[in-house]
Amino acid sequence: MSGNDSPSAKTSFQVGPDLVTTEDNFVCIDAIREFPDWQVRGFARIPIYFQEQRYFLREKQAGQAPFAVRYILELWTDHSTSAPFSFDYNEEAVAQRDMDHRDNRKNEAIGKALYMVYPFLGLLWAGTKDKLVRFGFVPRTITGVSISTVFFVMTTEAIFAGRLRVGFIRLLIDRSTVPIFGLNIPVVFLDYVLVLALLLDCIMRYDAYLRESAIEWGFFEWVKKPFLRGKTVRVGGEEMPLDACTRPDVAEPKDASSGDGAASGQKAA
Repeated sequence: MSGNDSPSAKTSFQVGPDLVTTEDNFVCIDAIREFPDWQVRGFARIPIYFQEQRYFLREKQAGQAPFAVRYILELWTDHSTSAPFSFDYNEEAVAQRDMDHRDNRKNEAIGKALYMVYPFLGLLWAGTKDKLVRFGFVPRTITGVSISTVFFVMTTEAIFAGRLRVGFIRLLIDRSTVPIFGLNIPVVFLDYVLVLALLLDCIMRYDAYLRESAIEWGFFEWVKKPFLRGKTVRVGGEEMPLDACTRPDVAEPKDASSGDGAASGQKAA
């Protein structure tokens, strides 16, 4: 690692599952997994603190099994400009990296499983759809897909109920009438009601979708819109009604807890 021909002492030890070798002003890290945010830079280098000394990433190489990658760190000896943030390399950073890797693999597996019901994910209400982001789903995208799905289901239901008088509800209960409040209601009437409900949901959610509403409405979630009157979000330093905002301008809701999640091992320089 050193350009000096004179012999120098090498020290190797483990940091978690990683193998670390130090020699002169260099540190070689054979890492089991990548640190995604570590970058080789020619300027505005990113400081990496290891054993209370300041280094920068000199080189990144493919690792030899069982290691995934090799990092060569060089001691920071000049006064060149650094990035406005830095990283620590220690047991805690390695443990956090490995935990993030396990979480990402789990989220990826769940995301693949949810793709089986992808057209229907947008029917979930906004709060639930926001929780799907970590599985790789964009709330606005799945909302648009769900609107198309509801329109397709509504059209199919209208054709079956209108022309064949055998809609989805009729197929499910296999009866021509159902008693409701002492009256025998034709099942086909319930199919007509379902068509109207699906049509209404399509109109309301598609209107909000085109206006880029701050809320990506789920199935019939728009019925609670009157209850949102008076609630505000902060937009450009000003408070605006929640139901009047469009998504690109929306910040955190008023009085909601906020804060940026810090990357593993990252801190302000």
